[in-house]
Amino acid sequence: MTTQLTSSAATAGEAVLPSRGLFRRAFLGRPEDPRWARPAFWAVLALAAFLYCWDLSRNGDANAFYAAAVLSGTESWKAFFFGSLDSASFITVDKPPMAFWVMGLSARVFGFSSWSLLLPQAAEGVATVSLLYSAVHRSVAGFTGSRGAHAAGLLAALALALTPMTVAIDRDDNPDTMLAFLMVLGGWLFLESLRAGLLRSSRPAVTGSRVRRVAGHPLFLLMMCALAWGLAFNTKMFEAFIPLPALAITYLICADGRLRLRFGALLAAGAVLAVVAFSWITVVVYGRRARSS
Repeated sequence: MTTQLTSSAATAGEAVLPSRGLFRRAFLGRPEDPRWARPAFWAVLALAAFLYCWDLSRNGDANAFYAAAVLSGTESWKAFFFGSLDSASFITVDKPPMAFWVMGLSARVFGFSSWSLLLPQAAEGVATVSLLYSAVHRSVAGFTGSRGAHAAGLLAALALALTPMTVAIDRDDNPDTMLAFLMVLGGWLFLESLRAGLLRSSRPAVTGSRVRRVAGHPLFLLMMCALAWGLAFNTKMFEAFIPLPALAITYLICADGRLRLRFGALLAAGAVLAVVAFSWITVVVYGRRARSS
């Protein structure tokens, strides 16, 4: 009887709050969200975009060393792939080219300029702020409730958006902006993988509020997390791997399933990480050997 009443109450509550379409949810939030949550979220993103884009052209080419690699990439696809300083691909820069590929594509489409060079960096910075909000909000919702989760996500996003070093790197062409974006994306996917596994196993009962679903299988989300970290390695090499031991330990402790299955999932993710992380280096090494032989 108690179960039936609870289900009926939940059904009635959902009837009062009809679900919105995808685009309406993106701009207006869910019906059960506090009214201030989505406007505050967009305000934080607007503030971040203003800080990262205001008078952006005054920075010129920013770091001329990396700007030269982007310019060379607009003149030669070979220089684009290897991240070379010159269009003849005689000398490469001191970082893998992932961040320079994004700026290079922008410069190829819009022509090389301060805006085409730096605007992708600013966009990545705003996307990082948005991802951090989502990661914090979705992770703490079960402990704090809807209002507390939105407040926590907004505070985290605002702290990141206003950090002076964040503003500085998001207005520059250094690879740190792409590194931060990919690491936060990897962290978001990691948390979603944990949540997906727990939701699949526990099937929590509805207690007056709708349970947020997770799109994707836990193992698939973990593979995507490994992909993000592999791309982060191709942005600034081993700096991207600093958090990985902590993530592996967290997965072994918190993930759903038997311990051997958790080890297996981590090994599969490690294989994806290794393939993605070392793919560009492998091409570079074998390319040099082919040219020297």
